[in-house]
Amino acid sequence: FGECKELDDRTVGLLAKMTVALAAGGRETIADCLDATGVVVEGVANDFKATVATILFDCRMDLPEAHLSPFDENAPEEMRLVSVRTVPEDVFMVIRVVALLRGLMAAFSCDLSASRAWEPFARRALKRLGIPSPVPERGPTVGHHTAASPAPSSSSIRSMRSHCQVTIVVARFRFSIRIPLVRCHRAKVI
Repeated sequence: FGECKELDDRTVGLLAKMTVALAAGGRETIADCLDATGVVVEGVANDFKATVATILFDCRMDLPEAHLSPFDENAPEEMRLVSVRTVPEDVFMVIRVVALLRGLMAAFSCDLSASRAWEPFARRALKRLGIPSPVPERGPTVGHHTAASPAPSSSSIRSMRSHCQVTIVVARFRFSIRIPLVRCHRAKVI
């Protein structure tokens, strides 16, 4: 099945907590959840560690740092000092998927928060595993589906008249992101 990876319950719980923290938490909670995943980031304060976590685990483009390379001479000094010392293998695979999504979103000129789309799925995983959420639940989010608004269909990548849909399966969880093409200025509808 190519690049499929089955994550153990511990890793699913850690990544679910990271997702919820990114979607709804403060910078300190995000930094703490990053530390808990086993990703070791050195050379920066906790506040900037939250920025690193956002770049690694979300495809948001509203951060100035999301558009910079740490090797760029114009990058802020704090960004050039970041040292990611350790990334567990299972977590690396998820970071790789998010990087691919970030590339797709950049190609479509979309700014979409994967963590907000995945938050309801992450909360369900935490509940199933009996792990407390790092952030209390709030109202419905982008990925929340109701009977009046059913979940999108399950095709891998499909263009529709008004939306582009990307479906990703991680472990036993299926994540669908439905992007309005009006936000995807350069997307070609096939």
